[in-house]
Amino acid sequence: MAWAHPKYESIVATCGYDKQIKFWKEVQYNQWKCIYKHETQASVNTIEFCPWEYGLFLAAGVADGSVHIVSYQQGNWQVEQMQAHDSGITGLSWGPPSEPCLLLAENNDFKS
Repeated sequence: MAWAHPKYESIVATCGYDKQIKFWKEVQYNQWKCIYKHETQASVNTIEFCPWEYGLFLAAGVADGSVHIVSYQQGNWQVEQMQAHDSGITGLSWGPPSEPCLLLAENNDFKS
């Protein structure tokens, strides 16, 4: 389970062996409604929302080695998928909410 940033109201995402990623919204106190489902080809092992500055994006690692990026933009749900590994993904993480060049500039000791 992963919680979206409060900027996006009370939204959580869940994943499981049923091959689904589900997004839930609290419609009343302690009452949740599934607002979107995405089914993959294998069990979904891990999910993580991106830093809120980038928008409402969720990455999911799947047992078939694929990564699914689910986003909500301009009133529509969208899914992109890529094959990342030959076997199951058990962990993933988003980078910090900074441009990569800014991260390098902050670390003067960086050697390539």
